[in-house]
Amino acid sequence: MVFFIRLITLIGLLFFTATPSLAEGKMPPFSIKENIVMLYYKDLAAVEPFYEDTLGLKKTFNQDWSKIYQLTPTSFIGLIQKAKAASTKRNLTMP
Repeated sequence: MVFFIRLITLIGLLFFTATPSLAEGKMPPFSIKENIVMLYYKDLAAVEPFYEDTLGLKKTFNQDWSKIYQLTPTSFIGLIQKAKAASTKRNLTMP
């Protein structure tokens, strides 16, 4: 077991020293290009008019248990039906 831990450590060390940009500390700066905030509601149908009519947000994704609205070109807000989300094992993919 100790052998495998040392082997993994050695491989990691070789990887970082063999990669010039990582070894020299020249990693690209961290940046967030898009974000999405997910909010869970017991009654999704009751809050939809607020986001669409009152706030005037554009719906970019629509599923029976989830809705995604665009706030800015790179920011979104997602509404999730709480009870349905807990029982769903599907993945959300945006086109």
